[in-house]
Amino acid sequence: MYTKLNKDLYIYLSLFVFFLIMSTLIPLTGDDWTWKSYLGMERLKSFFENYNGRYISNILEIIFVRFTLVRILGMAICSSLFIIFMYKISTNKKNPLFIFYILFLVLLMPLSVFSQTLGWTAGYVNYVISVTILLYFISLYKQKKYIKLNYLNIILYFLFSVIA
Repeated sequence: MYTKLNKDLYIYLSLFVFFLIMSTLIPLTGDDWTWKSYLGMERLKSFFENYNGRYISNILEIIFVRFTLVRILGMAICSSLFIIFMYKISTNKKNPLFIFYILFLVLLMPLSVFSQTLGWTAGYVNYVISVTILLYFISLYKQKKYIKLNYLNIILYFLFSVIA
């Protein structure tokens, strides 16, 4: 049991380190610079009036472009969870190395899709974070564990639903 837990931990850590390096190498592009400029703060002051209706994503975008360490860690954690939740949903759970197969398939996405999601901070906060939260809910459902619901869990699940 200890060795399996240890092996899983090493796999998860290596996945995190991979995404940490990748997140470090991804520059701000496109409208990330707009969000980082005074225009981003003007949009925030007007609470994104007449903009796109993605309030939480817009706030996350402002935080991610203004605080590099938060962006790098946030993208590394969320990207790792994205792959881990896909692994938990999959039917092949006997071999933890299967997680690298999932990573490989995700990285095979066309460059145009990559540049609009994993390679662009605005796209990342709009799409990847939401999908990761949805994968979390699906993995909860697939576990078929009955979680004792208390008010804190209900509030957390509601907040995750709103963010997604």
